[in-house]
Amino acid sequence: MMKPDDEEAPAIQAGPNPANKSPYRKLIEQEVDKYKVVKPIELKKNLCNGKVSLQVAELGDDKSIIKYRVVFMNKIGKILYNAYIEPKLAKIRHVTEKVHKNQLKIACYKPEDPKNKIQYCVINFGKLAELQAFQKEYSNIANGS
Repeated sequence: MMKPDDEEAPAIQAGPNPANKSPYRKLIEQEVDKYKVVKPIELKKNLCNGKVSLQVAELGDDKSIIKYRVVFMNKIGKILYNAYIEPKLAKIRHVTEKVHKNQLKIACYKPEDPKNKIQYCVINFGKLAELQAFQKEYSNIANGS
């Protein structure tokens, strides 16, 4: 049965989807030239350029559980690497042997991989100021502040 032309279909409004809302908020996000997992050897991979971010989530009823993570996304926004940062295990080092690359080496972990929990990643930044800002935020996490 056909409807008359003067009746319009009800308008559907697209609003925010609460199911997709992540509990994590970004502390810092930087463009990087290269993100590379270097250890353990069997998980070694080169993820090329994109964006790396440090994120924090306050979980629980009283927001007492704090979780940190590092996320690497390619240029179109697809998450290629996601690992957690434990303040007790967090390590960061400016690779001085390759100063011209503005390179940092960080430690993070993946709880779903019990054999190789700790992973070491190398991040190449385009500018020294970006490296220093990322290093400062990561150090704040490692120091528990």
